[in-house]
Amino acid sequence: MQSIIKHPAIRSFLVYLAATQLNDPLSLSVGGIPVTPVDFAIIYGILINIIYRSPVVSKRLNIFFLFAFVLLIYSIAGFLQKDEVLIYPASLFLNLLWIYFTASSIMNKPLEMVAYKEVFKIIFLLLIPNIFFGFYELVTRKYFFPEGLSGAMANGISPDVFYVRGSFTDKFDFSSYMILGPLMYLSLFANGIKLKLLYRIIALLSLVLVLFSYSSSVIIALVIIILYTFIFQVTIKKSVVLIMVGTAILIAGSIFFSQSFLLSNQLTSYQLKYQRQVEEREDFNFRWIAFNTGIKKFIENPVLGYGMDNGKYIIFNYSKVNLVKPVNSHNYLINNLLDYGLIGFIPITIGIFNLFKFFKGIKKTGSSVKAVGDFIMLLFLFHLITLQTYYQQFDRSMYFVLMFLIFFYTSQKLTYERINSGS
Repeated sequence: MQSIIKHPAIRSFLVYLAATQLNDPLSLSVGGIPVTPVDFAIIYGILINIIYRSPVVSKRLNIFFLFAFVLLIYSIAGFLQKDEVLIYPASLFLNLLWIYFTASSIMNKPLEMVAYKEVFKIIFLLLIPNIFFGFYELVTRKYFFPEGLSGAMANGISPDVFYVRGSFTDKFDFSSYMILGPLMYLSLFANGIKLKLLYRIIALLSLVLVLFSYSSSVIIALVIIILYTFIFQVTIKKSVVLIMVGTAILIAGSIFFSQSFLLSNQLTSYQLKYQRQVEEREDFNFRWIAFNTGIKKFIENPVLGYGMDNGKYIIFNYSKVNLVKPVNSHNYLINNLLDYGLIGFIPITIGIFNLFKFFKGIKKTGSSVKAVGDFIMLLFLFHLITLQTYYQQFDRSMYFVLMFLIFFYTSQKLTYERINSGS
């Protein structure tokens, strides 16, 4: 395992992943500019991989740099209108540079062995801190990080509104991180790769915390992914035992939680959260109304949109919901169409499709690294189903985790083919 961590791309990836779960509680604002653990992880990754360049990686990422350039133009326009600097394009550029150099490193300097299982194991271990934080919150109903260094963790939180969020400001970010455990387990299970008990326990506890995060879009995506795995990737013979065990755990867990205070308190606080944000409107109604409002306003200004981060104000001003404050539509599609119009939405959509097409092309030939490809497919499916709702930004770290894994899979596949060809 030590030899794997020595690889600059793998080390950068693991530091980036670790920094993601420390980002919210340890972030600071210096002169209005955020200073975060992810920023340091990005700079670290760029510096130790900057000597590597790859035309293959550049070709796959150029559309994302085009999108970042479009956002830079919107940011300049926003500064001229509101005298307000938006650092989002800079953050996006840094993330793109990080993925460019780390992906180039793993492509130009591939691992000498097929080592994805060791990388998976480290990722499992990185979930342990938030498993501890999550269950601490679940049992005590107190946040392990009630404020964070900058106080931002407390935003939108009150004693009556509680959901498991671990070391993240929001439950969606928390559940999007913890879902790595169940998805890795499903991918390995589908390929007949056994894990030690420790890693299976981590996957199970991560699954429980995803459910108690009450992030509806993530839970729906997880259910669809599980069904997809059992229908298309796992044989019936393999599935029977896991389904029986899963059903037994589900029944036992339902009986336990239904008779305890945990479930009733969670449901009550979940309802209070949305009553406060949208008064007496249900979350589903708000999303549907915001979607309709967003589509109508997009049709009125389809090319340029309304400017960076203005979509939430469009929803606030023109929807028929009595909102307490401007809230985005919780829909990646609507947020980006309203903010950037087709001129920004088209490049990023083409970029995502380009990565998907690239991945599908290299996955056609089977090899022993199929488990990595299946994991990426499940993670990509997760991104498509959730549409990265709740945030309109494309600098969320899970996007770039997915991008790195795609190039990591390519590198591992080439290593496998080289070893088996005897060269």
